[in-house]
Amino acid sequence: MMKGQTLEMLGFLILSVAVIGIIIFMRTYLAGSYGKTLSSLTERQETEGMRSGLNTILQTTDPKTGRKMEELIGIGVYTEKSELDFGRDSNGDQLKVNVFKDLEERLDAIYGKGKWHLELPYPDLPFYAQVVIVVDTSASLCDDVENMKRLPDIINNLNEMIKQKYPIKDKDKDRITATVYMLSGGNAGCCEPDYDGQTYLGCSRFEANKRETNVFRCRSINSLDCPRSLRPSDSLHWTNEEDWGRGLACIADNGPPEGWNGASTKIGIILSDELSTGNENQPEAQEASLESAINYANSIDMFVFPIKADTGIACCPSCSGCRSECNICVSYNGEQTSLFTERTCAMDSELISHMEGLMAGVNPPEFRQVYELEDSTEVTTAISDIIKDVAEREVPTVKLGAPIPQDRKVNTVTVTVPIPFIGGYTNLYLYQWQ
Repeated sequence: MMKGQTLEMLGFLILSVAVIGIIIFMRTYLAGSYGKTLSSLTERQETEGMRSGLNTILQTTDPKTGRKMEELIGIGVYTEKSELDFGRDSNGDQLKVNVFKDLEERLDAIYGKGKWHLELPYPDLPFYAQVVIVVDTSASLCDDVENMKRLPDIINNLNEMIKQKYPIKDKDKDRITATVYMLSGGNAGCCEPDYDGQTYLGCSRFEANKRETNVFRCRSINSLDCPRSLRPSDSLHWTNEEDWGRGLACIADNGPPEGWNGASTKIGIILSDELSTGNENQPEAQEASLESAINYANSIDMFVFPIKADTGIACCPSCSGCRSECNICVSYNGEQTSLFTERTCAMDSELISHMEGLMAGVNPPEFRQVYELEDSTEVTTAISDIIKDVAEREVPTVKLGAPIPQDRKVNTVTVTVPIPFIGGYTNLYLYQWQ
């Protein structure tokens, strides 16, 4: 009997230990699991709250432009501009908005100043460029234009390079088109005749079978319908072979033969050795021409790169007895002569400043260095380098708000922002903490 009681008590003891063990296990495990679940739910609620607040901001409408914030943000990222100008409304009021400043103010209102960080990378898009080249056709450019003959082949080679380096599904699609626009109005020609036997500077400086291809075209500025305000005079035809500022503005207004593509990178290149409108002392006309170029280039988000042709500065201050390589042979009234003026010497440094002013009004800081040719044979290399520099450019990510702290719990959400005009997207990354 004692043996039976002992076994019963031992069984009860084992059962008690087992029950206590189960209780301890359940309290420890289930309480921890509940805590984790509660923590997970809290984090999810915080994240969804962030997402809801952000989506509310993105869907709000800007009162000035009538556009949603997500559309304005997409435009700002793509154009790399915070200040967006949509012209004027029917009352004549300017439709301007500082999109990233407005975004900061709205995020501060919801999450608190200094408690959030936002990043907007540039959309990952295939490189597609439309290049327009404005050529000063005064006789001093005879040697430079002569050395542009290789340009159609250069553009073909660049297309192949870009296709290989930045492949897309449609691998046969042309990625770069280039159109040369010759200004007109000069009365002096070149000593060397062109392919058509002419001495003036025009598209016949290119081989006949290369003047019109899928990726390269040459045109006279007179082929465009330039607004009267952009013509050098009231004439229906172009009258100033050196007015490259208004020339670029007219091209920006009209677009290349295929028209501007909203998804393209637009590159304007200027080739000249004189101030826009010429080296004569006419500062008001020169500034007006430059202002036209800046305004029209900005209206289509064009990068602008002036190429300063060799002015013969190595022979300055005088050409008396100078080396022959400093002169350019031109044909004027049927006679051949060497072209060089002391005015060119005096204006050389001013020309650089003139071109830098144009770039400062249009380009980001990394693209404000004027290309200076030491020799006319460098012209096609300069054009090629410009296109490659733009293609390989790393666009900085837009960053707003405070730096992300390392000692805080940080919540993050990611939303997709559409990029108007191009059918692309980018991600918006928002970080928030208490």
